[in-house]
Amino acid sequence: MSAFSDSNLASDRDTGRSTSGAMVKIGDCHVYWSSRWQGTVSTSTHWAELRACSDAIEQIQFVRSFLQEIGFGQDELNPVFVDNRSDVFTGSQSSHRIRGQEHIVRLTHFIAEAVQFQEVTLNHVPTIDNEPTFLRRACLLTVFLLYGLVSMYQQCWLRPALGWEC
Repeated sequence: MSAFSDSNLASDRDTGRSTSGAMVKIGDCHVYWSSRWQGTVSTSTHWAELRACSDAIEQIQFVRSFLQEIGFGQDELNPVFVDNRSDVFTGSQSSHRIRGQEHIVRLTHFIAEAVQFQEVTLNHVPTIDNEPTFLRRACLLTVFLLYGLVSMYQQCWLRPALGWEC
């Protein structure tokens, strides 16, 4: 199992909020992906990337606990791939050394503890190889998915009328 995270600083020009993208894979299968606006405004790329990284780690922890419950527990470390070297550095630091604004300190403590408790490893990946780069574009992806779901919904209504199974 592996995870990828990425963000786009201040992608919403009206509010200044950034977009986060996260993806979790088991083997070659995507089991989780998200693209959403971040709840608060980030003042640096590092902070926006920390939020995206923490989202990916939260989902890794959820999938790990779910697999544990159904009898497929995992003992190995799960890699989390980020395209920001400062995230890798922050995650490798002891959580006692972290200082700064309270909400950022919480994120860095969360990431550092996940690394310390040997749940995940943080790995740098070049932006071009980072899989959720397209997920940063929340608005376009939402419109695409909404259109796709509406199209599927409309087709499912048409199929019974035509005698086809849905």
